[in-house]
Amino acid sequence: MKLSDHCFDLKIGDDGLYIHLALFYYEDHLILVDTGYAGQLPQIQEAIEYEGFSLQDLKTIILTHQDHDHIGNAKALRQKTGAKICCFEAEAPYINGTLIPEKIAALANRPHLSSVEEERLAMLKETYEEIKVPVDELLQDGQVIEGLKVIATPGHTAGHICLYHPSEQILVAGDALGAANKKLTGPNPVYTADKPLAYQSLAKLLDYPIEIVITAHGGIVKGDIHPQLQALINASLAAGTLGH
Repeated sequence: MKLSDHCFDLKIGDDGLYIHLALFYYEDHLILVDTGYAGQLPQIQEAIEYEGFSLQDLKTIILTHQDHDHIGNAKALRQKTGAKICCFEAEAPYINGTLIPEKIAALANRPHLSSVEEERLAMLKETYEEIKVPVDELLQDGQVIEGLKVIATPGHTAGHICLYHPSEQILVAGDALGAANKKLTGPNPVYTADKPLAYQSLAKLLDYPIEIVITAHGGIVKGDIHPQLQALINASLAAGTLGH
């Protein structure tokens, strides 16, 4: 589970799937971006210890958005380490349990649910009840926290953010982007609440020199980042997703 370009992989079940988290480190502490699915805490601890650190070195957790595969271990990590939880201000009510998470609301509002959808809705409600966690610091667009610049990239969720490390030109994309075969893909249309807005947010990323992108679903992409971003935006324009 070697840390590569500040990215490590958490295995999901036995299907060969992974979710990818970002870890940044200073001399005396660690910063984790997103926390995976509930129950993956042992994998997180293993990855951190493999790199020669202790779980107790974790001081800050930044959540890109509210989805349960990103906040799943934030509560457990906060309890074990005392790390502060940070997220964009618009996401906090969903993460701390004040508001119903967007994915649950969207599913619950469908007029007719299949038995599979009803089971998923029940699972999501139970999961969020277990993993909701207080937020210690509300982030704003353009803020720099622990050397990472906050970039508001709404669309996937209302308060989704990306994080940019300027000296290494690394973008932590959360679910604003995906990856397949080491190439960038657009936001997953099935799980993106506002697709036009999500692609408008991608255009903001062109303002930053980027050498490496860490995506939660797909892992690391290197090289030719701007042309790939522009191609995704152009395809969205051609399809009428983005609008003119």
